[in-house]
Amino acid sequence: LRGLFALRKVLLALFSEGVTSIALALVLIATNLIDQVISGTTMPHLPLFCLYAFIVLLTREWSLDRRPRKALALAVPMGLAVLIRPSEAVCLLIPLLWGSEGEHANPFIRVRRLRGQWGLIICMLFIIGVPQFLYWHAATGHWFVDTYTNAGEGFDLLGPHTWKFLFSFRKGWYVYTPLMLMATGGIFLLGRCAKAAFLPVLCFFLANLYLLSSWSCWWYAESFGSRAMVGSYAVMTLPLAALLERVLAWQRPYRWVAVAALLCITLLNLFQYWQFKRLLIHPSRMTRSAYLAVFGRTERPAHFKELLLVDRWL
Repeated sequence: LRGLFALRKVLLALFSEGVTSIALALVLIATNLIDQVISGTTMPHLPLFCLYAFIVLLTREWSLDRRPRKALALAVPMGLAVLIRPSEAVCLLIPLLWGSEGEHANPFIRVRRLRGQWGLIICMLFIIGVPQFLYWHAATGHWFVDTYTNAGEGFDLLGPHTWKFLFSFRKGWYVYTPLMLMATGGIFLLGRCAKAAFLPVLCFFLANLYLLSSWSCWWYAESFGSRAMVGSYAVMTLPLAALLERVLAWQRPYRWVAVAALLCITLLNLFQYWQFKRLLIHPSRMTRSAYLAVFGRTERPAHFKELLLVDRWL
């Protein structure tokens, strides 16, 4: 709820009340965020969603008022996000690339001009990390411990699994959360309605997608859809709102077709989540054949288990 309210404040500064309300409703019920809200409360993704909402909110506020206290406030959710999961360091791209009207377009020139405040941000990030460093040292004798040490898992940075991450029937992000495919297209509409957000959202999306799809276990174990992307929905709501604004401005026949498509996507997400909770959609072993066999059905076919991927735990 805190994340949604923070996100609402950002959206209302850029879009109408109607677009803001629809965007927030869609992000909640037409994506796998609903699964994390209901069943994933012990996972890191809900806190990350909240933190990213505040990162976007405080980034915009800092871009409009370049005072040190704004920079320090922004550093807090960024530090907590990185503390939860080190790969969330990509969140630094958002304030780094987010400028305001009248500022120099080159982000490196902005950083140089604001180097004192960026120094404060770095100091705050370090302070937030100190308890973790102290714990590591007390427990292991080392100030830094690489926690990504699961046997057989790691980053394949030179061979990311991006296509499977996005389109695989096993856990493809766009397959199980098609609303985010539409939101991705909306990134290019931000240049007109929220120009300051376009570059940071685009670069964050690309960097985050590359990093998350580079993990060798790209399906991220058992979940409904790609749970690794849930935290970034706070950022992706901006291009989704940009898309909705464009759709609502279309002439009536085209507008109603687009609205019908969004309604179908929402109903599909809710129905597939119902299927997931009743094991018609397996949380990690789906295949194209298994997906098609249960699509639109309320009961599993008798041969369903034979259509799934091999259970590697057996």
